[in-house]
Amino acid sequence: MAEAQAGARVLIVEDTPPLAQMYEQFVLADGHMSDHAETGRQAAEMAAKTAYDVVLLDLQLPDVNGLDILDQLKTGAGAPAVIVATAHGTIGKAVEAMRAGADDFLVKPFNGDRLIVTLRNALEKKRLSGIVQTIGPEQEDGAFQGIIGKSLAMQAIYRIIDSAAPSKASVFVTG
Repeated sequence: MAEAQAGARVLIVEDTPPLAQMYEQFVLADGHMSDHAETGRQAAEMAAKTAYDVVLLDLQLPDVNGLDILDQLKTGAGAPAVIVATAHGTIGKAVEAMRAGADDFLVKPFNGDRLIVTLRNALEKKRLSGIVQTIGPEQEDGAFQGIIGKSLAMQAIYRIIDSAAPSKASVFVTG
């Protein structure tokens, strides 16, 4: 797993230089490349020029709302995984960020181990999403609404699902 993640390109968007330097040290020590932006505008410009794998995004930026930058980062093919970080962490903020497209949410202060685990998880999720997108069309003929399988047993399950689908009752299929 670590081999697939080594050498990822990470953009750190943080307006407090000492924090940015500390995050960068953790990222570099884990074998990744790192760039730093202090403002949202600078982050948007850098992301337009460079394909980042992950963006660590502070929500409280001096020039723009971090959620606006999140929206810009998540548009288009090849969008980076975005980890939102804030010192003003509430459940509401986390939900808002996740609905806006964040892949994870960190509440400051967090330690280096937490950052690296979150970074690795985001990279693995991005890698797996790429695999699913690559093999997805090949499985179309054997898929039933996202369920993959062509065997006779799966055909029987599909028929059960079809017959139960019009009902408003909860149905639990086992086997």
